[in-house]
Amino acid sequence: IRFKYVATKDGESTIVPTAAQPSPLPKSNASAGLLASIQVDTFVDHLPINRQETRYARLHLPRATLCEWKLASAELLATQLPLLRNNILQVQRLNLDDTTQPLLERGRATTRQAIYGNLGAGQRQENGLWVDHPPAVLFEFAESRSGAHPLNFLRDYDGYLQPNSGHDALYRTGRII
Repeated sequence: IRFKYVATKDGESTIVPTAAQPSPLPKSNASAGLLASIQVDTFVDHLPINRQETRYARLHLPRATLCEWKLASAELLATQLPLLRNNILQVQRLNLDDTTQPLLERGRATTRQAIYGNLGAGQRQENGLWVDHPPAVLFEFAESRSGAHPLNFLRDYDGYLQPNSGHDALYRTGRII
């Protein structure tokens, strides 16, 4: 949204628009809000790009542009991933939820099961009191249900873990309760 104002000087009025917010992507006019909307439509609402193209038809956004913006904004977000991981591993209480997902690989006619590990942070201990931690969720993809994946991710974690099932190997380290 760009607001417009009336500027009056020497009895004459002119309309002055505010400066446009810079786009997160170089040489693009896509706003941060539009890029976020494309990502949410794709990954949260599971809306394919061809349907998004129909949705944005009045803006004359072709499918190729939407694909380029989706990829470029995902690459920008990837720079934040180490910070998100570090933030999640700082909390004292961590939730772990495994969700199976069908995986279709190139060259295979059928799908196989893959796992999304959902790590959520919600509270931390500060001065002996439990206080709210900024909520965060991280999805880690693994091709199998092997316990090595969460063990690798949580190798430096020290705190309370609430898994949805199993993960006995995590508790053998002595750092996770």
